[in-house]
Amino acid sequence: MNASQMKLVGLLLVAALLGGGCKLFTREAKEDQRLVSYLQNVILLKNDCEKGAGVDLAKKYEVGVYPTFAMVNLDGEVTDRWMGYPGVDEFIGLVDQALADMSTIEEKRARFRAEPSYDLAVRLGRYSEAVFANADAVDYYRKAAQSDSEAGKRAAAAMARLELESNPGAYLKLEAGVDRGGYLVARVTNTTPVAVRSSITSTVH
Repeated sequence: MNASQMKLVGLLLVAALLGGGCKLFTREAKEDQRLVSYLQNVILLKNDCEKGAGVDLAKKYEVGVYPTFAMVNLDGEVTDRWMGYPGVDEFIGLVDQALADMSTIEEKRARFRAEPSYDLAVRLGRYSEAVFANADAVDYYRKAAQSDSEAGKRAAAAMARLELESNPGAYLKLEAGVDRGGYLVARVTNTTPVAVRSSITSTVH
């Protein structure tokens, strides 16, 4: 997509001014020259979810995490969407990926049904997560995680993050025993890149 075509699409930002990611993006969009230059290629539509039209916009797009970014076409249809600001380099990569395929979400789903690909699985998983359709996101990420690529590894991490609470047995290996004092001893091995904190709720001996 060339510069003139890029100008025909909008990158919609729905943010809360007090959010950490929102403040970081706002600052870097002004101070980081790579990002300043890059954002000239799209129409950045900023909306504060806490005031004015931003409140209605957040409701319309069912935004629950800030910042949320959505790529929209001339008809106002969402073609890609993600939550959070991951830093300049990854953000530029996300926008590049979104600009490379401006088909609608429904069109992407239809293509995926006809001819599944790891790339589409990642994108549809990310979109599903951004609209809180976590079960769909896990299904897409699971397909993408079959790839040995960097994107596949990120998909596996995203799948584990979403599924860990509801299905811990799939990711945590538990070994239990009794020590010489008669106390129960348990060792939990985390097979995911997702950090897990330890917590003891009760002790039985």
